[in-house]
Amino acid sequence: MPSSSIRRRNSRAAVVTLAILLSVPVVGANASAVLASCSPGGPNQDGIWFAGATPKTPASTPRNVRANIEEYSPFISTGPVTSAWVMLNSGGTKWAQVGWQKVPNGTRSAFVQWTDNSGNVFQENFSAGTLGTFPTYQAIYNPASGGAQSEFVFERNGSVLWRVSPTAWVPATVQSEGEIHNRTDQMPGGFNNPLYLDQMQYTTGGAWTDMNTNSFVTNSTIHSALKFSSRLYKIWDKACPT
Repeated sequence: MPSSSIRRRNSRAAVVTLAILLSVPVVGANASAVLASCSPGGPNQDGIWFAGATPKTPASTPRNVRANIEEYSPFISTGPVTSAWVMLNSGGTKWAQVGWQKVPNGTRSAFVQWTDNSGNVFQENFSAGTLGTFPTYQAIYNPASGGAQSEFVFERNGSVLWRVSPTAWVPATVQSEGEIHNRTDQMPGGFNNPLYLDQMQYTTGGAWTDMNTNSFVTNSTIHSALKFSSRLYKIWDKACPT
């Protein structure tokens, strides 16, 4: 797998709907035509494809990663899932992520997913954000301190979706990307209305720092990503206008 796609997400983990949280819009991003989606007409080919920002490994342990991720409803017929997210990662087999997803039956939801130290995958699902809005998804790592165990905290718009404690591993890398698992399915976004990954930032315990890495796609023949600024990225499926 390319170095910029550090981990493979196991999206077949068991899920439970546990909470209802609403998302709110972010001023300044283009929310037009987000309800539309299209079939990219690709072959029935399983795999994993990413589009977004090249992952970043800071000089010291990352503590937070966040982005305002546009709520979108891509075309999906095969799956098992299409998603967009932020993530803390370590070594490709350990991750803690939060974002939105859509499955082939049409159900959209927010989700959190994490692994233990052995690479076992766990997931929880929550009610979907409103299409066309830009909720802030954030994954947080709190190291053990003052007798408290280490924890991962997953948030949407500042409200906690889920906590995991203890964490069992320490993150090293931050990421934010869109993801598909079959070429019949649409990478979120179209060339006339790309998916926005906005305000993409991380911390190592101090001030927020812009992601500011190059854009990345697994296959530039079928998908595109554009770094619009140090914290704003856009992604889309080249076969789809919206």
